[in-house]
Amino acid sequence: MTIEPLIRRDCPTVDAFAGVEAVETDLLRHGFLVVVRDGAFHGLLVADDILDRNHNLVIDCMRPKPFVEPDATVRHAFELLKQHGLTILPVVRHDVLLGVITQMALIEHLATTGEAFERQIADQLRELLALNEQLRREIQERKAAEARAQAAKQAHATFLDDVSHEIRTPLHIVIGLSQLLEERAAGMTPDQVTEQLHKIQAAGHHLLALIGQMLDLSLARIDQVRIQPEPCSPDRILATLTAIFQYEARRKGNRIDCTCDERIGMVLADSLRLRQVLLNLLTTANHFTEDGEISLDARLERSRDGMARIAFHVEDTGVGIPAAALATLSAPFDQETPIGLDPRGGIGLGLAFSRTLVERMGGRLQVESHPNEGSRFRFTLELATVPGEEARQPREPTPSGQTGTFILLIEDDAMSRSMLEQMLTLDGHRVVSVEYADDAFAALAQERFDLILTDLRMPDIDGMEVIRQVRAMEDPQRATTPILVLTADAAPQRLAAVLNAGANAVMTKPMELKRLRQVMKRIRAGETFADDRERPQNQASHTGQLLDTAVLTRALHSLGRERVERICRQFPASSARMLTFMQQGLEGEDREAMALAAHRFAGSATHLGMNLVVALAREIEEQARLLPLEAVTRLMRQFRQAVADSQRQLDGWLASIQ
Repeated sequence: MTIEPLIRRDCPTVDAFAGVEAVETDLLRHGFLVVVRDGAFHGLLVADDILDRNHNLVIDCMRPKPFVEPDATVRHAFELLKQHGLTILPVVRHDVLLGVITQMALIEHLATTGEAFERQIADQLRELLALNEQLRREIQERKAAEARAQAAKQAHATFLDDVSHEIRTPLHIVIGLSQLLEERAAGMTPDQVTEQLHKIQAAGHHLLALIGQMLDLSLARIDQVRIQPEPCSPDRILATLTAIFQYEARRKGNRIDCTCDERIGMVLADSLRLRQVLLNLLTTANHFTEDGEISLDARLERSRDGMARIAFHVEDTGVGIPAAALATLSAPFDQETPIGLDPRGGIGLGLAFSRTLVERMGGRLQVESHPNEGSRFRFTLELATVPGEEARQPREPTPSGQTGTFILLIEDDAMSRSMLEQMLTLDGHRVVSVEYADDAFAALAQERFDLILTDLRMPDIDGMEVIRQVRAMEDPQRATTPILVLTADAAPQRLAAVLNAGANAVMTKPMELKRLRQVMKRIRAGETFADDRERPQNQASHTGQLLDTAVLTRALHSLGRERVERICRQFPASSARMLTFMQQGLEGEDREAMALAAHRFAGSATHLGMNLVVALAREIEEQARLLPLEAVTRLMRQFRQAVADSQRQLDGWLASIQ
């Protein structure tokens, strides 16, 4: 018998380009939807297909499903249902959907053929129902896990925002009052000086508590710590730490002594991580010592072949560290590391953190401690030495000490152009900025530049073509001008193609002043490279984040509050113009114009940390040429909402830095 009489011809259908949210209600009500594309059968969508709410098309989250011809046998249809764990099966002839055949229809038919079939169907039904229940539980568990992950991410972001905001206030107090005390101490009474110092000390204590909170957060993300060596002076690091820690030591009646082997010069080390470790060890020593002595020293154990082995020691004369706290050093650090192992404070956590950082720098932290005999901390690092001339250079050149470079900046996005101009002029460079590549070639015909800094995608000429035309110039000096390319596309093949076209370096957005300085220094040294900024392993999960305040904070530190505020204030007008261009492209069915406007929008939003806006803009840029206009219109609605939500968060961040 064929299945023709059993076909249910009135079944729910959905277009292949419908969004997931648009069909979710129908999907839950019917349990399934038949997907058609241009009137032809395209597949079957069931509830367990929707695994990721970030998908924008039903077709993206649809797995292939079997179908059956209308003249197939009942037994063949049943075997397909059983084999694939389905409760419904599409019936298709020549790519035309005729309807579906349900499991219940088959059960009713087979039940009439005898008790044996009934038992078989009942068993199969129980299996399918159990499978459906299992799938339903898995979907619920995935949604619950997603909700927990989102809540954790939001809590993390909120904590960072709160702490970074809180740190600024006491830090301003310490810096401001210290400067006032330096300038007016001669005319102040002893009581006034004491009052001023008390305020500074109170602000310092508050900062210390906040740093403790930041330590907890750093511990939770220890696997993502990067070691970034740079020229630094161990002598200066030790002297600075001693000066900072003197007050804390004196509060407990302790004397701190610091020595550094005079043979130790400049080395390549991660000065931030080294300071973190030594400060943790000093804090631990001071915690267990009263009316005693604490010593901090660095000793050169060996120096040859451009490498120096340096041993760092922190010793105290205190009561010793409890065995429970020391036990954390022998166990790998994780988020379950117990806090508060010592009744007077959670010292084991800082030791575990220090041990991990030392290991990341290539060393091993050793601790000896005995009751009432004090504690001794020691770790050794193999560090590259910095040659004499380079060792005398400052770690980060200051604007006043730089020799200006004559730079041609080619950037079609106004906000990106403004930010880059401010970064470059801040360091004393002379900048000629243009919006179009044609204007750039006109400038090149009149001037000889030290560096060309260009975006990769522009409205008139592609950045790759700019590189080729510069390299083809008849004037050898102009043809060999160093070229630095900026791009939001960090795909390795794309970066390699830019270098092959003749660029000296590629820098991925967003730009930061420190990175820009490093890249320009490497270009002057004759290097050719792609500076692909390292991204977190879970970067995909951040595309749904509205505002990454870490990007804004780095810009704040690089450019200063006034410049960053001015850039942020410019964004609403700039975004309104670009939204207008995108809408005009959509209404006029000018897909290329819409894609270009979306590209510009992504460039501006990248500098402000608007992750969701950037992700949607790039999706519009890629899909505007491919999708039906209805689908692009739906993307535009999502994009407008993301822009509005991100702008509100940006306004809140601006208010927090006042």
